[in-house]
Amino acid sequence: MLRVKPLAFDSFGVRSMATFVETEDLKVLIDPGVSLAPNRYSLPPHPVEEQRMSETWADIKEHPSRSDVLVVTHYHYDHYDPEEPEIYKGKIVYLKHPKELINKSQEKRASYFLDKLTGIPKSIDIADAKEFEHGSTSIKFSHPVYHGTNPKLGYVVEVSISCGGEKLVFTSDVEGPSVAQR
Repeated sequence: MLRVKPLAFDSFGVRSMATFVETEDLKVLIDPGVSLAPNRYSLPPHPVEEQRMSETWADIKEHPSRSDVLVVTHYHYDHYDPEEPEIYKGKIVYLKHPKELINKSQEKRASYFLDKLTGIPKSIDIADAKEFEHGSTSIKFSHPVYHGTNPKLGYVVEVSISCGGEKLVFTSDVEGPSVAQR
């Protein structure tokens, strides 16, 4: 059994990819963050967008208490909120490496975030190119890949969760097969 619940996405009116995944023996919250673009087409966020952000953030914040594991695929604010470290309390946390294959902006954000997390999660593990077993559930992370078509926006890790013959592949902010394999 593998259940997938999208919590917040662009199609929900916000920038996010927050996703809750439940297997027979594990509950995982991937990328628990949400944001709005500060300006699009020279326009600030509309009040309806701000309302949607508030609503989706409230829904996202309900899911850590149901989760065993929280995952952060990269350090853009629509994928995590460094000012809400308490949502990670007592959880297993898998993070994109904070110093390797990362641009300067995300490296600073990662350092700040890790300082905020000190003493809060049950454990913190670097996820890049690793696999973790939780009962019959496997969580496998890719090597870091471009956020887009080049390293300008940094790198992300992709997530595969499998259990009982079913699998979810969560590619975060990868923009499709636009880069030749190495």
